[in-house]
Amino acid sequence: MNRLTNLPIIQESNSFLVILTLFISGFFMLSGCTTEQYVVLESDDDSRYRSVAQSGLITDQIYDSFNSIKRIQSTVFYRTYQFNPDELPSRAQLEDILFEEIAYHTSAENHSSAGTAVVISRTSNRIGLLTASHIVSYPDTVWHYVDGNSGNPDRPVEAVSIREATSNYIFGAEEAGSFDIELNDRRRDLALLTSRIGLGQESEIKPLSIPSGEPAELKWSDIVYSIGYPKGVRMITSGVVSMSSPSQRDGFRVDSSFNRGFSGGIVFAVRNDGRGLEWVGILTSASADIEFVLTPGYISDDEYNPELIYEGPIYVKRTPRINYGITHAVSMSEVRDFLEENSSTLRRLGFSISRMP
Repeated sequence: MNRLTNLPIIQESNSFLVILTLFISGFFMLSGCTTEQYVVLESDDDSRYRSVAQSGLITDQIYDSFNSIKRIQSTVFYRTYQFNPDELPSRAQLEDILFEEIAYHTSAENHSSAGTAVVISRTSNRIGLLTASHIVSYPDTVWHYVDGNSGNPDRPVEAVSIREATSNYIFGAEEAGSFDIELNDRRRDLALLTSRIGLGQESEIKPLSIPSGEPAELKWSDIVYSIGYPKGVRMITSGVVSMSSPSQRDGFRVDSSFNRGFSGGIVFAVRNDGRGLEWVGILTSASADIEFVLTPGYISDDEYNPELIYEGPIYVKRTPRINYGITHAVSMSEVRDFLEENSSTLRRLGFSISRMP
């Protein structure tokens, strides 16, 4: 009785084992037939590693532009005259007076700003470069007021800084060296620099050969590349365009990373028809917030001692904090207007207008 009752159960178990065995056998048969497949992406670049540009033409254009995009630095030297804190004069009282005769203390200081410039023209003995104005712009005189209020001429003046000299230099261009400021448009934040080179001297420095583009045709999310010298290091970064105005004449924004030294850097857009890059703008600034911090007065290296409590004067310093990823560029439309308005100066310098952007 028990054997007849258990028989169907035994038969059901055997069926399950047969099905399971067939499934496992089929799985291994299928696994044994599996092969690895690789998808080959076509590219016109024959280098070993894949470039973000994915184009041999664009890569060649970028390398070629290195001969035209240079690092620059401008340093200004000031002589600062500090007055007796117990008898601070007003600005009106300092008119027609030699500061050194009444100064309580004098000191020398210098300030440097670094950036990027692009060669746009060349003659047999001179090159012309375009950069951002604020890199090379310094006031001749800086008035230091006790409460920072410069609107009232009767406010006590704590000190006056007078510019004594300026040093301008191009790096990576031994045959060029120093440069002069020929044109300075602070409203557009553009400046034209010139540097003399040896007559007939062979040079790798040459005007940028990448053609200028049409910023008015830029659209949201268009791809751009930026080349410059943040922190003195040549770098290239990519980003996308954000529109700042419908016409894009004044400029546009990109989400490229921006550090000090990138000002004056070049912005290239990628043409959609495979014809490579076009020059569409110049980087000038990044979004920033202003912070006020406490800072000590001037301390020389010999006087500095971290083990001693500082008991000297304390000042409030205004300093910017960069908001990375919001970078402003002056458009090529503004660059063309700047060059056209100053065409007589360019011709006087021997630069060909027709060969400029």
